Parts: sequence; structure tokens; C-alpha cells
Amino acid sequence: MNDILDFSSIKKQHSRLNLSCVEIAPIIGDAIAECQINHGNALVQVQNNLPADLPLAYVDQAKVATIFYNVIANAYKFTEKGLIRISSVPAEDTVCIEVADTGVGIEAKHLDSIFMLFEQVADSGVRQKNGTGLGLAVCKHLVELHGGSVTVRSTLGVGSVFTITLPRATPQQIVEHQRKVESERKAKVITAGSGDNASGGSVEQKWLPAFYPKNYPASATEGSRIVMVVDDEPVNRMVLRHLLLKRNHVVLEAANGLEAAEALEKGCKCDVVLMDIMMPVMSGVESCQRIRQRFSIEALPIIFVTAKTQQHDRDASANAGGNAFLTKPVVPDELFASMSQVLARKIA
Repeated sequence: MNDILDFSSIKKQHSRLNLSCVEIAPIIGDAIAECQINHGNALVQVQNNLPADLPLAYVDQAKVATIFYNVIANAYKFTEKGLIRISSVPAEDTVCIEVADTGVGIEAKHLDSIFMLFEQVADSGVRQKNGTGLGLAVCKHLVELHGGSVTVRSTLGVGSVFTITLPRATPQQIVEHQRKVESERKAKVITAGSGDNASGGSVEQKWLPAFYPKNYPASATEGSRIVMVVDDEPVNRMVLRHLLLKRNHVVLEAANGLEAAEALEKGCKCDVVLMDIMMPVMSGVESCQRIRQRFSIEALPIIFVTAKTQQHDRDASANAGGNAFLTKPVVPDELFASMSQVLARKIA
């Protein structure tokens, strides 16, 4: 839900980095797909020119997803027709990505101010787009938190090019990453052999607007879980989806609490719900209360994943029937530890 936010609180929430070796291309691919759904225009074509051998970055995966979603969404918002092109720039110690568009462009005198909070550039067409500048302000903060940089060059009426540099993984970091991947692969094999699989029966894809992976056969994902992600912000759903799919889980998505509650009432099956609090139509707390009329805490765990941090928010979530409470931005290890805890207590 897009309330007026205190930028200092946003910076505080994003002050911790969960660094690892990350492939940037899949994250950007997800961001493109999500932006096409939410901002797509038949008159705008997207060219993803990223090479297959793009070096690994050493970054916080969730925060990088936020960065590229916001930059690409910004390109969509200010491009009436033409092209958005994503490409890489050769660099020694960094991964350098350019997002270029043929949009309205920005006058040179305004370039230094576009990353300022709530800045809108007169005569650029921004006011016609209801932009606040918050997305770019967050991007700049997150990029610089990694020790990288974000710059822009633009010509009014021609378009803009945003250049983002992020730290490149070192050989030692890559070796450690490969060891971790191999260890997780072996753990998955052991888990699959234990027969601990997801909820039986077919997934009721028709009850929710989004479902990943699209070709999921319910009987063929031993060791995985069906997770319903409920959040009105596409970038938040994208971040959680990316994390969950990497762990071989199946992801259902709802854009507000009412969609989630109605889907479950109509027969949609899942193992655990990740629920935001602030959402339009029906809040997470209201949705949880409604879900609890049909499903007990033991039968369907609900983990609140929210930017709310006050004790009264925790109390409201617990009183509504929530099993656990996590604050954004999501720390993967905390998320999966919480999921393991609540699922261990689940009663079929």
C-alpha cells in the first residue's frame, strides 16, 4: 500500500545486507516480466541484451531485485512508445548494467535532482505520470549501500539511460558459493528421498491471479511446499517468489487479503501463507481473521511479512491468528527458518 513514508525509516529497514553470489540476469528477467504485467504498453518493446556469461555479483539478492524493478518500472512509466533496452557494460571489478529508454527524457539542469525524495521534474512529463521519485531515491540508497553507483544521462524528448554498477564476486567468493550450492543440492536429494512432500492434490490455479512455476505437476515436487504470497506490491511478491522458487517451492500469489481469503474458501490448497499487513481492499490482519474462521493455526500457518515494526502491529497479528511475524526487507535465512518452524507444527 503506497502510504506517505518517512524515508529515514525506509533507509533503516534496508540498512542490513545479506550478501551472496548472485546471478543478475534472472533477477532482471523477473523484473521485466513483472513490469510488463503492471506497466506494460503495446507500443513499448523491451530488448533484453544481457549476455549469457554475465559475471556473478556479490550483492543482496532481494535488494537488487528492488533496484531493477524500480528502474525498469520508471522506464515504462515515462515511455509512451518505442524501446526499453537492457544491456551490460564491460567492467573489471563491477557488474555494470544499463537501462535505456526512448521516453520523455530529462533536461540537463534537472539530472542532479531526480534521485531526490519526492522530486518531480517540471516540463519532463513526470507530473502527468503521478510519479513521486520515491522509487529512484530507494534505488540510489540501495545501490550505494552495496558500494556501487547509479547515474543517468538524458536528452529531453529523446530518452534516458540509467547506469547501475554493483560489486562483482571475487574468485574466492565464487568458490564458496559453489560449495554452498552443492551442499544445498545434496540436502534436497536427501529431503526428496524422505517422502516429505507438498500438500496432496492439484493446485487450484484458477482461484489466484499468479502461479509459479506455470507447468507445476502437483505429484512431482517431493520436498517442496506450496506457498501463498499475499502482497499488493509487485516488487515484494517478485522478491519472495524468487527466493521461494530457488528452494524448489511452488508459489501462489494474491494482490490483497480478500483475494487470498476467497481463494482458500473456494478450495485453493497451500501449506503456508506469507501475508503482508498494509494492503488495499482487505488488510492482512482482516484476511487472517477471516481465514481463521475456516482454518486453525495448526492447519494453515500464516507468517506475517511486513514493513510494520511496532509492537501493536505484532500484537494485532498474533491476535488475528498469525503464527509468526517477520519484518521487511526479508532476510532469506530468517524466512526459511520461520517456515520450517511453523510447518513442523502443522497438523494435516
